[in-house]
Amino acid sequence: MLTIDCIRKRLEDRNLKLVAKRTGLSYYIVRRAREGADISYKAVKSLSDYLAA
Repeated sequence: MLTIDCIRKRLEDRNLKLVAKRTGLSYYIVRRAREGADISYKAVKSLSDYLAA
């Protein structure tokens, strides 16, 4: 599983709306992850799985 820092770096050049749609997370949560804010374990896992694929 990717760390939150790796997730944040990989989200820098991504379309957050598309990431949200593909992960099933809200745009707000994906944006918070990119900004380095605290997000739930479920959100980190979903983003990690998506970005590692």
